[in-house]
Formats: sequence, structure tokens, C-alpha cells
Amino acid sequence: MPVDGTTEEARSVANRAIELERNKRFFEAFRAYVSATQLFLEAARASPETLGSDARRMASRCLERAERLRESHKLANDPCDTWEVWTQDPSLSDFARIDLHVEASPALSPLQIQQGAKLRQASPAIPIMCRDVVLRAGDIEQGSVSDCSLITAIEIATEHNARWHTRLAFEALFPQLDSMPCRSPTGVYMVKLYLHGQARCITINDALPCTLTGELLCSKPRHNIQLWPALLEKAFLVAKRSSYAFNGSDACMDLYALTGWIPEHIPLHEASFQCEKTWTRLFTAWKQGRCLLALGTGSSPETMSALVPLHCYGIIELREHQHKRTVSIVNPWKRHDVLQHVKDMAWEEVCCYFDTLLVNWDPALYPHQRQVTGMWDATSDSAVRLDEFRAAQTDQYHISVSQEMSTPILLHLERHDLSGTYEEQEYMALHVFPCNKAQRRAQVEFDGLMGMYVNVPHSLLALHASGPMQYTLAVSRHGSALYPMPYTLTVYATSLVDLAVLPPTMPNRSIVHGSWRPSPNRGVPELWYQPQYRLTVHEGTLLPRLELVVMTSLSTCVAAVLLTSGKRVLCWEEASVVAHTGTLSRGIARSDVQVLQPGAYTLVLLTSCSHDETATSSTTSAAASFSVIVESNVRVSVDILPMLGAGMYRRSAHATTLPHAWQVYVPRAMPLLICAVTDAPDHANEPATMTIRLEKHSSSLCEAESKSRTNYAVLHSQTLAPDMYTLSIDGILKTPFSSLDVDVFGSQPVSLTDCDIAPHIRIHSSS
Repeated sequence: MPVDGTTEEARSVANRAIELERNKRFFEAFRAYVSATQLFLEAARASPETLGSDARRMASRCLERAERLRESHKLANDPCDTWEVWTQDPSLSDFARIDLHVEASPALSPLQIQQGAKLRQASPAIPIMCRDVVLRAGDIEQGSVSDCSLITAIEIATEHNARWHTRLAFEALFPQLDSMPCRSPTGVYMVKLYLHGQARCITINDALPCTLTGELLCSKPRHNIQLWPALLEKAFLVAKRSSYAFNGSDACMDLYALTGWIPEHIPLHEASFQCEKTWTRLFTAWKQGRCLLALGTGSSPETMSALVPLHCYGIIELREHQHKRTVSIVNPWKRHDVLQHVKDMAWEEVCCYFDTLLVNWDPALYPHQRQVTGMWDATSDSAVRLDEFRAAQTDQYHISVSQEMSTPILLHLERHDLSGTYEEQEYMALHVFPCNKAQRRAQVEFDGLMGMYVNVPHSLLALHASGPMQYTLAVSRHGSALYPMPYTLTVYATSLVDLAVLPPTMPNRSIVHGSWRPSPNRGVPELWYQPQYRLTVHEGTLLPRLELVVMTSLSTCVAAVLLTSGKRVLCWEEASVVAHTGTLSRGIARSDVQVLQPGAYTLVLLTSCSHDETATSSTTSAAASFSVIVESNVRVSVDILPMLGAGMYRRSAHATTLPHAWQVYVPRAMPLLICAVTDAPDHANEPATMTIRLEKHSSSLCEAESKSRTNYAVLHSQTLAPDMYTLSIDGILKTPFSSLDVDVFGSQPVSLTDCDIAPHIRIHSSS
């Protein structure tokens, strides 16, 4: 049986998931099972029936395994907990132990294998570090590993060592003697890396990619060969769960891992970028050795052919002389026939040709730090929507500032990178709103500092506190991932700040998801096919109180109305309105119902989407989807109310004059639902008036009239015996351009035949 590429890939991912689960790497196994499920479903859609059924069966099995992992609570722990938290620096004597647990070495890259490399102990003649040799940024070469971002990070830290006499580049490597890395007596080394908000210990051995002649095929100095860069590189790849074929990320994320300095991404081509202010801010800090700088190119660098696309470059110096601002840049790719690897560019050129400025700030600038950890759960929503296509799963926090600060407060959000590679379709951002007390925030359209969504594991937001203030901080994420995603939030400040979790205000929460559906008939009122829900408010010890939130895409305006009904409504009187969210608003609608009696209510969702817009969005993207969150102090059940005619067969007819009649043949005993709508133009002064009548042998069985100031009528008949009936509609069409649409719903198909006007119907003329 032939197997296509997608099916083969799905099986490979499923096998990897099984292996990961056996090794108790449950987070990664869960993600692999979900990925395999998606691949099998993709293969099923593109395969013949036999192959498609096999793929669907495999998708079901993978999804079942993923659900079992979720339900077993094996995902409760962060996989980074496998790395021991760094509590204190080890002494040289600690490395004499032979029972130290050592992580497996990364697999060699295809290029290293092609060049004849194997994991071997390097020659004892190569020192771990030469104390009397001062390395500069241009002295480190990337070797046969495609990790330009990591080598850039090591070069930047090496230059910082030389300029400001620090140990930033190598202080993470142990054992140490006189504060400098030295050789381990057992060949075991410990590396202090900052992962998921904490310093952690990565233990490795001294096996490195070497040829038979002893040449190192990994990162190393071009001259005065030393092993410390190669050992740092190996520990970093182990922490990333990667091989030596690592594709790289960006330098400021790697510098954060090596040094713990606070990372910041500054897009150079966003409208919010300020060229002059950014230079002043960076130059002031760089002169004091308080920041590390790098640059990233986009997929096609602006007209600068010498720049490599999607590549990292290090900044090793900023200069300012007579209003001329110069940036010295180093490329981690080194050629032995080129003596000068540093290039000078004007600051204005940097802002033009590069895509991103990568900055790391010295955390010593901020003596006061607060930190919390949390987890986004893809199975639930919170009360804030901040995303174009999907509802965000959002945690919120309260920040209290005791005094004015001249230096901005830095809010650092780190998404835990569970597999070693970040998801390109996972975005996150921080948003801050002033407040008067500790309270959650639902409306996000005003009064806030809105952060930028980024698809990398780090996001930084600067908050300028003008005095004693309180803020609500929303930690927002959107994306397609179906697995829980941990994160760490750290607040850096020069003075005392308090950080506290803002839990949901109500003990009970119900969440439902849906999408806006196009109506089957362009002439019918939007309300007939808008989503409606029955809210059953149960009795409790407290007087019931509700908070209603409807979230959808920013391109859609929404509102909601709560009515005293419990059934699907086609219209309502003002007296039946219990609560409403106000006028249509973009993306979110909210109402706080302070007083409510136990009982059944109808929640009606309203949107500005037209038929065409809803139909288009529902088939091309998730933009037409929505979430309804009901928080309450008593138990509340939320059940969807079926659409008008849901689960029934429909027959439609059209007329341009009134009165009009049709023969309706009912093949089996059943009731009928009959809807009639006129599409009177907007300039008509009043809607049409009409009466629906169902007859048998000229005897009226039932009838219904349109309500005041509406353009429709609805008739619910009793159970009808199998027979032929006459459906007649009498009324007034206000303009010659009006027409009538009729829908007949039944549990079985009925026949609907146009017939002559019944003789007893009175003809009305438009006045």
C-alpha cells in the first residue's frame, strides 16, 4: 500500500511521541501527539477512502494518547524542572565525585559527520582557558555549527570582558580556580544557564566534535585555541535539546541564557521606533558597560547585498564624534583569508538596513525584582481578548508602585520553551492599565499601555511610573497550540514594587465557544440566526450576580442582551431586557449584572457582520469565532439554543405580490414551522404587515400576524395529518420594490407548489 509523504511524516512524529513518553518527557510527548494528530488528519483529507480511514484511525489514537497525558496531570510540571536549580557555585573539590549525573551529548550535525568528526576528548594540550590571553569579539569563529546567534552572543560577551574587565563571557563555566574556568579532574563540567526565570545547572562531559587529527569542529578562538567556548556551546545545545545542527535563534535570547541580562527586541521598521531617543538611551548605557547589543536581518535585507538574510551580527562599539554616530559590527562567520572582521556603519544605515535591534540590559541596574510563574491553558479562556483571529488566554496581575521612579520599570515575560525551538505561530504580549484598586480588566480599548505581540520566547515592556501608582497587568497570548504553556513574569525596578496575582472575581465560570453563521436566506432578520444561549441561574446562599463577556476578533463589533425567556427569541420588548452590554463594540462586549433572580434567561449575541462577511470569514479563517464567558457567584448552566429550523428540512418560496398562496403537501404526521419575511428597502417608512394562514379545504387551521414594526411573521402549527394544505399570506407591501421570502420547516421534506390566489383573500393596495 503506497504511503505519501505526509503519512510517513505523521508516523515518524507519532513514533517520536511514544519514545518521549517512555522517557517521561511528557510535555514534549504531548506536543508530538498533537502534531501527529494534525498530520494524520491532513493526510486523511488528501488520501483515497481506504488510506483516509487508516489515517483518521491513527489520528484518533494519537489524540486519545494526548488526552490521557493531559488528564493524568503529568503535564503539571515544567520540563525545565529536569535541570537542577542553581543554588550556589560549586567548588573544585565537588568535581572529584564520580557519581555526578551527566547529560547526553548533542548529536553531531551532518556537516561535522561529513568532515570526519566524532565526539572525543580534546587534546590535553588545549587549555580550558588562557589566563594571559585577552580575546576580542573578532577572535571567535563559528566552526561547523550553524548557531550564529550563540556565537554572536559569546563574541559580544567576550568584547565586554576586554573593554570593562569583566568575566561575563565565561563566568557560567565551572569548575573555576581564582575566578577563572579550569580543567575538571573528572572531565565533567557544570554550566550555569538562565532558563525559565531561574539559573539552572547543566552538567556535561568534555567530549567535543573533533577530527582524528584533533581539530575542533565547533566554536573556538581563531588563534590561541581554548575550550571554554566549545563547552559553553555544548551545554547550551543540551539545554535547548538540540543537536549540533542547531539553526540559531537570536543573540539577545542566547545572551540571556548565558548571562541572565534582560533581553529586549526593538523592531527598527515599526512606526513606534524612535531613532534619536533609542540612540541616546543605548549610547548612555553602553558607555557604562550596562547593555549588550546585537542586530538581526530580515528575510531580505534592504538593498544591502553584503548582509546575510536571517542572520545575527554583534555590536562591539558605539561611537559619537561631532554629531557623527558610528556602530562597529562583527559577523560570526569568519573567513581565514580576511584579516578584518569588524565593519563600521553609520547609525542611520543600521536603522535602515537591519530588521531588529537586540538589547540585553544589566539586571544590576534594578535592585528590586519580583517574579511569578504561571501557565496558559489552551482549554480555557480568560476575560481579555487582544488578538485579531483567536481569543487570548490571559492571566492578570496587580502591580503597586510606592514612589516615582526616574528609570522605567521593566516587565519581562518569558514563555517557557518546552522543546528547544520556539513556535512561530505562538504570540504573546504584555499590556498595562492604570487602576485605583486591585481588579481584573476586561475592556482593553482605552487607557492602557499596549505591548507588541512577538513570536519569540521573550517580551519586554517599559513602564514609566510618574508617582505612587497601581496597575493591572494582562499577560496575553494567542496561537494555535493545544497544550499548556508555562511562563515566567519578572518585574525589575529601582525602588520597591509589589506584584500579586489577580484571580477571577467570581468562584464559578462557564465558557462556551461558537462562530457566527450565515443565515440561509438573505431576507431574514439577522436576529433569527444569531447565536442564543439559555442561562439557567441556580439558587444559592447569595443573591445571584453575573459577569458576562463576549470575545471575538477585532474586526467584528459585538454586543449581548440578556432576556427573561429561556427560549429562542425572534424579537423582544424592552420590559424583557435584564441586562445589555451597550452599543456594538470592537472585539469585546461586557456586562456586570448586579442583581438577578434564579431562573432561566436567554442570552442573545449580536454582531455587525453581514451575511456575506460572515459567510466569507467562517470559511476562510477563525475570524468569525467567539467565546462567551459567564462568571457568577452561584452555579449557572449555559446551553446553546438551537437555530431557527435547526435539524429540520427546509423548503423555500419567493413572491413579489400579496396576497399569495401555495399548496403544501405533508407526507407524514408532523408540525410545521413557517417563516415569512419581506425585504422592504431602507427608505420605507414602515415595515410591511402580513398574516400567515394555513388552511385545509378552505377551513383555517391556524394563523399568525407580524408584530408591530417588524417585517416578518412566524407560524408554529399543530401536528398535521398527512394531506394537502393551503398556505396563504395576506398583507401589504409598502413599495413596488418589495418582495416576500417564505421558509417552511418540517421534520420530513414537504412539497411546496405555487398556486392561484385563494378567492376569499382580500386584495390590498398600497396607499
